[in-house]
Amino acid sequence: MKNLEVDFPSLGPEPNEYVARLQALLIDRKVDVFLSEFQKETDRGAAVLGAAYVDQALEHLLRKRLLGGNKLKDELLSTDKPLGSFSARIKVAFAVGALHKTAYHDLEIIRRIRNEFAHQTMGFSFQNPGIASRCQQLRLPESFSQIFPATNSRIRFNYSVTILATVLIPAAETMGSTIKATAIEGGTSESTSSEQGS
Repeated sequence: MKNLEVDFPSLGPEPNEYVARLQALLIDRKVDVFLSEFQKETDRGAAVLGAAYVDQALEHLLRKRLLGGNKLKDELLSTDKPLGSFSARIKVAFAVGALHKTAYHDLEIIRRIRNEFAHQTMGFSFQNPGIASRCQQLRLPESFSQIFPATNSRIRFNYSVTILATVLIPAAETMGSTIKATAIEGGTSESTSSEQGS
């Protein structure tokens, strides 16, 4: 995949040819296998493992995009290093042009959802009003609604993780140039850019 703007120019209501191309890509990457296993997780497990999955994909992306050898990249990307947190990887991937705004936006929401699940005790789920509200803010399930019809908060979260980890981040890995922010319209809200955390 050379360029998201060539292969998926709008990522909005797509012409049938783009839907067919995306479906073929999802089959090739065995997304159905990932989703079937992911759906079996508890809500807490889905939140934590889903974030870990895209975090790992971001690390792989940054290892491809950053200059220098493996030693330097280890010094930047290992757990206790400057780019070792999920938050830092999201911001740097966006800052170097490897993510468009909607991917950045959804990654920040996924990170926040992960943090909420990680810091709450028993009885916390995707039905919690705060979590459900965050899941409604996820934009990628809307962009891919022809293929991923999201019917509840947990499914919206699962689909956003799936789209990021199996389609958008791997696509960005193969690109040698910057993804233009106009690939998907939409900006980052003040709440997205101002919240901190790992």
